[in-house]
Amino acid sequence: MTEPSTENGWLARNDGMNMVLSLRGDWTIRKDTAHVADLPLDRDHVIALRFDSRNLGRWDSALLVFLSTLREITKRRGIVFDQTGLPPAGCCRCFRQNRPCSASLRADWE
Repeated sequence: MTEPSTENGWLARNDGMNMVLSLRGDWTIRKDTAHVADLPLDRDHVIALRFDSRNLGRWDSALLVFLSTLREITKRRGIVFDQTGLPPAGCCRCFRQNRPCSASLRADWE
């Protein structure tokens, strides 16, 4: 395991060939959000991205946009996007079903 790197809203650490992204604090559009470009995702060193959301606070579409962008980047780089550690709220079903979120699910996560 390597030294963790930290940014606003997340803590990234390598666990072998997996990167574990620990989401923490509030992820709302009123708050500064993390940037996907800040994550050290290199397909030569990471085969899967996993999540730990135990320290995640309140969240809204800011988190969903971050995750959607991150999913697209990992797909292009051939990195597995393992969403099992994401919050079990309704909209996260979109990621589990590998499809974009629709407005009809908004009531589940607001």
